[in-house]
This record gives sequence, structure tokens and C-alpha cells, in this order.
Amino acid sequence: MSNLPEDILLIIFDHLDDESMWNALQASKFWARIFSNSSKHFSKFTLHLNSEKVDRLSNIKNLPDVPIIKISIDDSQDMKVQFRSEDINKMSKIIDFYKESIKIVELKNFELSSTDYLLKIIKNLKRLESISFQNCKMNDVKKQLPKFMHLKSIYFHESDDELFKIFHAQKNVENISIVRMEWGNDFSWADFDEMAKNYLNLNKLVMRGHGTANYFEHGGFPFKIRKLDVFLMTFDWTNHLPRTRFLESQKGSLKELILEKLPYDYDGGAVLKYIIEEMKLDTFYYGKIPLILGGRKQEVMEFRVQEVQIQAAFEMFRQFPTITKFSLFLTQTGLDADAIGEIINQGTMLFTCCKELEIEDRSNYETLLVMFTGLYKNFRNIRKLTIISPDLEINSVLEECLPEFTHLNEICLKCDVPNSMQRLQLIRVFAPNIKKLSINEEFVNDAREFFGNDVEVVEI
Repeated sequence: MSNLPEDILLIIFDHLDDESMWNALQASKFWARIFSNSSKHFSKFTLHLNSEKVDRLSNIKNLPDVPIIKISIDDSQDMKVQFRSEDINKMSKIIDFYKESIKIVELKNFELSSTDYLLKIIKNLKRLESISFQNCKMNDVKKQLPKFMHLKSIYFHESDDELFKIFHAQKNVENISIVRMEWGNDFSWADFDEMAKNYLNLNKLVMRGHGTANYFEHGGFPFKIRKLDVFLMTFDWTNHLPRTRFLESQKGSLKELILEKLPYDYDGGAVLKYIIEEMKLDTFYYGKIPLILGGRKQEVMEFRVQEVQIQAAFEMFRQFPTITKFSLFLTQTGLDADAIGEIINQGTMLFTCCKELEIEDRSNYETLLVMFTGLYKNFRNIRKLTIISPDLEINSVLEECLPEFTHLNEICLKCDVPNSMQRLQLIRVFAPNIKKLSINEEFVNDAREFFGNDVEVVEI
């Protein structure tokens, strides 16, 4: 293969995974030279290390002399052998060989006994730009890491909050990412603030996972950021404290915002209004839906909320009157029925342009679907209604709502509760203009016989 043209070798490199590429680099100095001259290939390559591989590489007289940008070190229990103290020393020598090129370090499944333990791995990486911890723990924090002049990004994925304590000296950090499946009340927001307040160049903060609002409702926010990507900013709808504190602290600096979930009630609408009208954002995304681009509100056609985001939903219709499809997802939340009733049982003309209403009920509560009947009735101009629910009261919801939907021409019902004939009769009486009905397979034949050629009946 050494006789192959370089461009053909590079095409072959394109199809090699990291492990195969590493084996090729060890096998041929010629291939290693071609690799070293291709920034496309060495910039995306990752050297993966575990205890077995470190032991093997430590016995190699000459490691491939190539630029290594990223290393990923895994101390998982799934490995046959975990790192011992002597392994760390061997690994340090391997890393030192590539210290002039390594910019990215990824640590997985480590239980770090001390700061010194981590230092053995990274202390000589003068060009280190990014470090990430995945499922890592820090047991004994007695001192800070020394300053890494080029360190710009730190990632904490399902890792111990104790790690926050060792990064105070990293003055040049611009990006922080924290990902946890569950945040809860055990997130150490005070330790995070103590770390982040040192980062005068902090630009972007990413917080992902259920319960991120815990931080925004309790933190001190001793920093300024330009970009925020967060799962949820307000959560506890029983906590009647001002929930724009974080936004107020970032006013004038925060310019780009991504919210995976709209603000929760009790005051979700007020929080959303503050974001849109007071923050003067350049960019604002709700999930993948652009709400503001280039400082200007966009035309929003559809969106989806849970029942604990009703006030935010109302505010969405106030801010974006072009919305034509609304989806309501009912879940198990322990919602305060009296509090929500004051909102949803009022008549409103906000939903005039909405042409499609979708209700998906996964609550397993027999009352939740019915609780929002007052809200449904305000969607008077819809052309299509979709209800997915196991609620036994679905027929009573249809009986109350269908007379309000005078423009309805399509209904989709996914439910397997009894009294299917009663549902068909309600549709004939109160939705005489429908042209298409989608229902469960077991009800299709009865529906076709009932409606004849007047309605197209299809299996959902």
C-alpha cells in the first residue's frame, strides 16, 4: 500500500474508525507521515486509552510520531482491568509524548482520589483547550489545578459537583457545559457560582437535563454570559418567588438563548414576556423553533406545551398571532386544579388564527382531560382536532366541545375506551361538516357503516 498515491490513501483514511487508524499509524511510518500532513484527518482523530491499551503501548519502543489533538481515557468498570497507580504513570508518559499537540482531553468513568491524580494526566499539556468529565467523581479536593493558559471549555456530564472546586484558577474559560439526567435539590449551585465568578470571559453556558431550573431559582449568578442553552429555567410552580432574577442579572449581556421547555406556571407567561420584550435578545429558540432571529420576532406556526405551561402558552399566542397549530401534552404533574381553572375557564380570542388542535393525554388521571375543556372551547376556528387519550370521559369532552368547532372538517381520535357508537353519534350531530375521521382499527368498520360515503374513515 505504500505505493498508492497519497490522495488514495487519504480516501482510505476517511473510512477508518479511530482504532483502525491508530493501528495503521503504528504499522507504517509512511502512513503516519501522510496522516500528519492532513489536518482534516488528525484534527478529527481521537486516541482512545484504557488500562489494557496503556499497558500495551508502554511496551512499544517508538510511538507513532504524529499530531494527536484529542485523547479519550476510559476507566470504566466494564473494562477488564481498571487503572492502577502504576498505569497512571505509564499513561502520563504516553500523554507527555504528544503533549505539544494535545488540545482536548476527555475523561470517562474516573474516580479521582485527589487533584494530584488528575494532574498526573494533564499537568504538561500547555496547549490544553478543552477538558470533559463523563461519569467522574472527585473525592479529595485540597488544592486547585494550576492555570492552563489556553483552557477555554469545561464539560461536566453526569459528574461530581466537587470538580467545580478545582477550576477556580482557570481565568480564560469561555464555555461551560453541565449535563445531568436529574438535577434535583442536590446540585451544588454555590460551588458552581464560586467557580464561575472567576471567569471574566465566560461566553456560553449549557445546562441540560430535568430540573435545571433548580439553579435559576436558587443561584447567585455572579457572572455574565452571552449565550445560554438550557433545558428549563423555571420549574417549581408552588414557589411564588420572583423568577426573573437570573434574567435581570444578565440583561444587556445575554444575547442568545435556547430554551428546551417554556417557563412553567404559576408565572410562566410573565417570564416568557420578560424574555421576549425586556431582554433584547438577538436570538431566541424554543427547542428548534426560532422565536427571535436578528433581534426580530419570527412567524411561529406551531408549538407544543405541557399543562404546567398554560400561562406561557397564552403568552405565545399573544406574541405570535400567526400560530396555526397548538399541541397540548397532558402529563402526571399534581397540578393545582383551582389555580389553573382561573386561567383556562375564561373566554379569549387569542386563538383565532389556530387551525389545528392536538391533545395528547398521557396522565393516567381520569380528570385531567376534562379539566381543560374550557381551554379547548376557545379554539373555535380549528379545522382539525386530534385527541389521544385513554380517559373514559372523552365522550363528555366531545359533547361539550364539538358544538364550538363549527369549521371542523377532520377529526383524529386515538382511544380504545367503550361507547364508540356514542362517539360516532356525537360527531354526526355536532360536527356535520367533517370529511375525514381517523380512529383505532377496531372501530373502523363500524364507523364506515355508520357514515357511509359521507366521511372518509381511516385507521389511525
